[in-house]
Amino acid sequence: MTIGVRGGGKTYNWKGKPILRFLKDGSQFVWVRRYRTELDEMLANDGFLKDIRGDERFKDVELKTDSKFCYVNGKIAGEFIALSQAQKYYSRSFADTWLVVFDEFIISKKNNMLHYLGQNEPELFEDLLNTIFRLRPVRAVCIANSITFNKQSFLHYNIRPLQVRF
Repeated sequence: MTIGVRGGGKTYNWKGKPILRFLKDGSQFVWVRRYRTELDEMLANDGFLKDIRGDERFKDVELKTDSKFCYVNGKIAGEFIALSQAQKYYSRSFADTWLVVFDEFIISKKNNMLHYLGQNEPELFEDLLNTIFRLRPVRAVCIANSITFNKQSFLHYNIRPLQVRF
């Protein structure tokens, strides 16, 4: 889990890593948001790639997205999946996928437009991971702003806050 302050580069970093890996060896990634509407908003007006286009590491790389995929130099490098619709992917192969990123996995209490997918949301994510991994070594990362600790995933995985300050 990558959790930190808003604007600290969490999402930027996790967008860059899979693109660099794809350029190196063709390994693909899956980018997960809770709802399709979140993906649509993220992808509108080149929103997913706009910030990373100016990165010197990608100056000679063609980056493009549509509503389903991220393309690097004209080839599919990543796929966008809404966790709420993950069941339709359960019989699909993700043989070339090495990374799954669940972006904004913690919902701010200030956001009354979104809600969790129920008490079993961590299990829904695990089901999607099992579909993608298929007993292969794959990395999963959950990204969020440090908003609250009372989150289903923390409780599900028995993660407790440290009692000391840094």
